[in-house]
Amino acid sequence: MSEYKFEEFNHQNILGVVIIFAQSVRKMLNAYLAFFAYSIFSDGIGKYAWWFFGISLVFTAVTSVLKYRNFRFKLDDTQLVLNSGIFTKDVMNIPLDRIQSVQMHQNFIQRILGITGLKIDTAGSSSEELEIPALKREKAESLLELLKGKIRNEDLPKSDERREESSEVLEKKSLKETLVNLDFKAILVLAITENHIRNGLIAVAFIMGYAGQYLDYSEQFVVDVFDDYAPELVESGIALIIVFVFTFLFLSVLLSFIQVILKFFDFKAEVDGQSFYISSGLIKRNEFTIPLKKIQFLEWKTNLLRKRLGFESISIHQGRSVESAGKNLLEIPSCYSEQTEKVMETLYTELVDDDYFFLLQPHTYQRVFRALVLSLFGIPFFLIALIATEEFVVFSGLYLVYVFVMIAAAEKYYQSINLWVNEEVIIYERGWIFPKRT
Repeated sequence: MSEYKFEEFNHQNILGVVIIFAQSVRKMLNAYLAFFAYSIFSDGIGKYAWWFFGISLVFTAVTSVLKYRNFRFKLDDTQLVLNSGIFTKDVMNIPLDRIQSVQMHQNFIQRILGITGLKIDTAGSSSEELEIPALKREKAESLLELLKGKIRNEDLPKSDERREESSEVLEKKSLKETLVNLDFKAILVLAITENHIRNGLIAVAFIMGYAGQYLDYSEQFVVDVFDDYAPELVESGIALIIVFVFTFLFLSVLLSFIQVILKFFDFKAEVDGQSFYISSGLIKRNEFTIPLKKIQFLEWKTNLLRKRLGFESISIHQGRSVESAGKNLLEIPSCYSEQTEKVMETLYTELVDDDYFFLLQPHTYQRVFRALVLSLFGIPFFLIALIATEEFVVFSGLYLVYVFVMIAAAEKYYQSINLWVNEEVIIYERGWIFPKRT
């Protein structure tokens, strides 16, 4: 029996004031960065910027205390009720049957303070609809188990006899089985086989996006520095390009390693007859509980190197709105064939080995159309190079090589597209460099 009474309104742990304050300051810093950048390059404004920032901190501290005092929650038989607000009071009622997944998480500050946050994701929401950022771990685990029990009871038959039989079945299904447990060696293999170029380009786009926001404030400074070093940059020529390429590749690989280690450190995926349980993270620790009935579909992804090593990743998709489709996507990053079979057996219990599947493939014109489009795509670049150099023979030969490569690539992709259909499931396969299966 739980020592916590969730049928009555509960407050968070008192340390929740610190967490709410830290979250508010982080959001405030994002808004103040441009203001601080402007103050650096503007005389006489710097001291006012810091005064304004100090006043904002005091205001944030006061509102954090008010948010903590007004935040209360309780759980009854059919819904989770949340009261919140500062000057106006908001009441949120979340039916238990809309809950998609429950996540316990600890960021760096929460781990220092010894508290745990709880996020509840619901069907159709564009973000986490409910977050309780500061609970003692024992209380968070007790609330999580109570939520799971109430959701499970909603699926039981109403008659007492059938309800008792179903309860016995559910108890047998509650035995967890470890599906994936990644040690540090497995994490390094995962990092080595990442798409480093993609990660590098995302980082460059992120940096350029932030730099563009402050270009107006630092434009003169950048122009002066460029004017000073422009002659040396021009003289460097090819050497500078080579250095840039190697630097980009090195930083891309380093970024992939950091990202994988931070995200998948001490990764564990467990499964029973009712839910998936996923936990991972070095600095920010996340623990997800996903009821099997809330999973809409799975997507397997791999690449040529991972395929040769014999493993692939599984993305778990739930019922969410379009806006949140990419947020907090649950992933099992490394699954071998026996683990994939276990996932299939758990989720698709109605399938058997001798099930008949009907195979559908795209029409032949799709192959021709894709090859034609890819071949025509290179014509503008060919014409520009031809006008600039007048080397007709050389670039004609290069363009023919390009056309043959595009035709071969289109053919390979065409052969990779398969749609397997039967009465129970649809399996969609596509891709040959980065194969996917849904």
